[in-house]
Amino acid sequence: MESKNYTNAYNEFVHMLDSIISFRNHEMNGKVYSDDDIAIVLLSLKEFNFDNYSKAIEPLKIHLYTLGKFAEKLKANIKPQYAERYQTLFLDVMTDAQHVLSAYEYIIALKNYNQQLGKFKACGGTEPIKPLIRAANIGRNPNINLFDRRTMINSVFWLEQHPDIKDLPFRDLRPHAAILIRQALEIMWRNAIGYYRIKNQNGDTLKQFTQIGWKFINQYKTKDKNTCKAAGTNNLWSIIVPVPIKTLEMLNNWCNNFTHEPWINSIYIQWFVTEQLWRVTQPATFNGHWTSLHGNIQITGLKYMQYEFEQYVARENHKAFVDWPTNRKNQGAFVVNEGKEPTAKDIRAIRLKQAKINICNLTKELHNECIAFFKLMFCKQ
Repeated sequence: MESKNYTNAYNEFVHMLDSIISFRNHEMNGKVYSDDDIAIVLLSLKEFNFDNYSKAIEPLKIHLYTLGKFAEKLKANIKPQYAERYQTLFLDVMTDAQHVLSAYEYIIALKNYNQQLGKFKACGGTEPIKPLIRAANIGRNPNINLFDRRTMINSVFWLEQHPDIKDLPFRDLRPHAAILIRQALEIMWRNAIGYYRIKNQNGDTLKQFTQIGWKFINQYKTKDKNTCKAAGTNNLWSIIVPVPIKTLEMLNNWCNNFTHEPWINSIYIQWFVTEQLWRVTQPATFNGHWTSLHGNIQITGLKYMQYEFEQYVARENHKAFVDWPTNRKNQGAFVVNEGKEPTAKDIRAIRLKQAKINICNLTKELHNECIAFFKLMFCKQ
């Protein structure tokens, strides 16, 4: 790239992608991971632990597997005539690939070391030398500083003033797709449930309720990672989404985390997240009816679900109200049936269920308050 021999740079990059793909295929030996299995590892906010081979090997293989998938995607989409603008892309892929491959090399060496150490303790001989890790930033690199952010904002606003696209700060721009994905998910759930906004008594929009739709759906997730169905009280309503609720939860949490703690995640993880948005919002046709452009979502018992959503909002804030469009028209999902209006018996069941939840939460809060009090009064700082 520095010598401006872009054809050569492109060929070298493709060769590197081929090497990544080949190594991934060799190490996987035919093993395939689903997007939901990948999400559990790649979108986790926990620190990576390299000290235990048995715990580290599977997550590392998932990183390597996804890196290989991303390399395949890049190889199929990059074009030689645009090679001049790919410098940041080349460097990001090389850096992140080096981190993954170095960590993978270390964990394999750690396995061999543990085996040799066991033999040494049992039979004696020459004590093996423990390998040293060369890369610890798997998944995340240093965050975007204030100067980077200022440059990025200015570049976006004056986009048409840039003489050449290759001069844009792609390294800093690309991660912010996470904010757009978060907003897309908020819109998706708002449209799926069918409400317009959450307001107060004066008619003002309550901004803290931007994710209330997702929180409402998320409370019905099950332990089965393969389920896509969130069932309401007494199964009077249900909502089916194209991916497991757990995957949606991790995707949402990952995007939220970037908003408040903007680390630059590895480029193959950023790619994986954008792929999940396409997967989540993929429209479909049911019984000849198009589900709109908000996602492959089906709702059974719409009226009851909307009633329970109103109750949920009221419990979150008794001064909050749901602002519904005229006739509560739903535009973000395929409504299998609207269902019936909740009866007095149904309402009692909802309130009894919530009373039990509230009592449980109050008990936990009281327990936490007691512990905090004793720490404050009797424990040294």
